[in-house]
Amino acid sequence: MVLQEPLLLSPRPKATVWGGSALAKCLEQDFDIDGPVGEVWTLVDREEGSTEVAAGEYAGRRLRGLMLSERTALLGRTKLTPEETFPVLLKLIDAGQDLSVQVHPDRQRADRMGDGAEPKDEFWYILDAKKDARIYLGLKPGTQAADFASRANGPGVVESLNEFTVRRGDCVWVPAGTVHSIGAGITLVEVQQNSDTTYRIYDWGRMGMDGQPRICQLEKALQAIDYDSLVRAPFRPEPSDFGVNQRSQLIETDEFAVEHLS
Repeated sequence: MVLQEPLLLSPRPKATVWGGSALAKCLEQDFDIDGPVGEVWTLVDREEGSTEVAAGEYAGRRLRGLMLSERTALLGRTKLTPEETFPVLLKLIDAGQDLSVQVHPDRQRADRMGDGAEPKDEFWYILDAKKDARIYLGLKPGTQAADFASRANGPGVVESLNEFTVRRGDCVWVPAGTVHSIGAGITLVEVQQNSDTTYRIYDWGRMGMDGQPRICQLEKALQAIDYDSLVRAPFRPEPSDFGVNQRSQLIETDEFAVEHLS
């Protein structure tokens, strides 16, 4: 297999209690789903679901199947074992309400926890943000584990977190182990490791889609936090000439890289 054109994948919407209506408008689609759409997974290769090719030669095939039959064409020189899935997950997020205060483990902490925990670095590109929309990102300098734990199960948790106002075009790096929350009124694209491990710390006393209180995983979350992590404030692309376009290297890690072309 030689890819002659980019693969156009069908989006997979997910209803969430905190979602909004921006993603249906953004993608010009009428999602057949009950509840507000908080996430649209645009590229995913996981056991619980895989995106489908929407058009072209491979229309109707799922990424999981292509990973089994056409690995070299998809991955190039990237080396994975036959059992490993596509290493990156892409999603769009629309925060109609504040998301939970949460954290994802790094590789070392995920291995230590067991229970199928997976590491998860994230990168956000802000597509839209209402005036004064904000995120919480990382612990304030000097915050000790015991102090944070004493505040973690209530609204006072934000007193321990850095707060940043964001606007369209901002970039946010969220390494594993960093406590974070996306505030209401923000729409963003998220590039992340292929992981769905999230430990909620505090969820604003909110009920879930089933009408029951949303479960938090505070004990595991406290183990997943990197208390020594240094926070990088939201930043803007720094473009360089790239033919008729401009290119910005937004982030490059051991797991993935993100560029912006304009």
